[in-house]
Amino acid sequence: PEPFTFFELHLKAKASYSPRVQPASGALVYVVSGRLRASSGEKIAVLESLQALGAQSEDKPGELIIEALE
Repeated sequence: PEPFTFFELHLKAKASYSPRVQPASGALVYVVSGRLRASSGEKIAVLESLQALGAQSEDKPGELIIEALE
């Protein structure tokens, strides 16, 4: 098993958050309700309710950008 971070967020409409993912670890973003856009570098994903996204950081810290779409 690899270390990972689970982010629990409650974003208001059009709000954003940019958490850091520690080197050599992962992160899990799970949408309970609403829609959000998650991006890291050139990768972009739009997630709906009850969808999840995993992210992996290599040897440098990674940054996710999470934006509420509703």
